Formats: sequence, structure tokens, C-alpha cells
Amino acid sequence: MMNRKRVKAEAAYLPLKMGLLEEGPTGLEASIQSKEGLEQAFQKLTQELRGIAEATTPRRKANQGFSSPWWSEEVKEHKHQAGEAEREHQRALTAYTNDRLI
Repeated sequence: MMNRKRVKAEAAYLPLKMGLLEEGPTGLEASIQSKEGLEQAFQKLTQELRGIAEATTPRRKANQGFSSPWWSEEVKEHKHQAGEAEREHQRALTAYTNDRLI
């Protein structure tokens, strides 16, 4: 469900945001010469990628405990009983099992 076109568009700006296109002491190449600079660049990249993921991928809906709002323990029990009646009728085709099935 990710918006791939938006990911591609957001990723196109990533080199600019990271300073990869800048030269001199403010550019990415100059800032990653030290361990601290490399760690900061990595954290910034991680933050940017998370931002892209959050902006382009919808959040999953919260689980409400049931697959449908109308599904309950009572419905579950009736479904179970209907399944038992159907299996019993398939094993023995009698008037009793047919009545139980209906």
C-alpha cells in the first residue's frame, strides 16, 4: 500500500537534504571525516528515511478484537454449531440430520 511514486520523489531530494551536493566544509564529504560526523550523518539519513516511510505508507488500522464489528462470541458459537450439523448431515443423510441442519 506504499505510494511508490512519492517515495521516488522524496528520495530524489535526499542527496540535497543530506548535503551530498555541497562542497567545502559544509558538505557531507567534509563532515564525515570524523567518527562523530559520520555518526551524525548516519542518524540524519536514518531520520530522513523514517520520515519518507511514515509519509508514504499508511498506518495499519487498530485491531478491535474481531474481524468485523458484528462478530461476537454468540455468532462464533452458532457458526460452530452449524458446522457440526453440516458435518453430521454429510456423514448420515437422514431426516433428523437434515432438520438439524436447517
